[in-house]
Amino acid sequence: MTAEDIARHRTKQQTEDAQRAAAFLRPGERLFGTARAHVSGAPTPPHGLVPVLYPAPGTNRPDLFGEALYFTEPLQVVSDVFWDGVFGVMARLVPGREPPLDWRSAAGRLVLLTTAVSWLEDYSTEFVAAVTDHRVMIFGRPFGRAPLYPLTEYPRHDFAGVRREPLPPHRVGREEPRVAVVFRDGSWLMLKPDALAGTRLAELLGAG
Repeated sequence: MTAEDIARHRTKQQTEDAQRAAAFLRPGERLFGTARAHVSGAPTPPHGLVPVLYPAPGTNRPDLFGEALYFTEPLQVVSDVFWDGVFGVMARLVPGREPPLDWRSAAGRLVLLTTAVSWLEDYSTEFVAAVTDHRVMIFGRPFGRAPLYPLTEYPRHDFAGVRREPLPPHRVGREEPRVAVVFRDGSWLMLKPDALAGTRLAELLGAG
């Protein structure tokens, strides 16, 4: 595949995602662009905390984010939250040990929702980030022609920092660099763009 082929496929992919995401824009809102990625290296969330999603909603309403979610197994949720807190305290007492991800944080919410949508039939572990002048919308990415699944959104100011992580020399040219995203609440995640996204995700999240 030549560089021209990659550029053509990248343009096609981003145009299709942008057209789908445009159905969720608010009046006067400007879409800067879209990029695909998936969470990299995050801990596996407790099963009871992962939302159960309804079948994918239509794309004809601009404010569906969060409306499709509901939790099951309430006793399991309480148990998972309790033990997550216990192990979080214990981890902080061990020198050099990173505490587990706070599932109530901005980063934790993204992991929970992208995990949830990947359990649906016809949906990938990847997500689509659509960046506008006011917010970052996160969609579950479908296989085939299923609609984008509106998962959540973040105000632009929720992103405190974005940086591209350098690749080891033996991986340069073979994969895309990961993107470290720090949220305003102090939580953070490593995101890995798909093969066609290139540096677009970091550029979009870091813009403005």
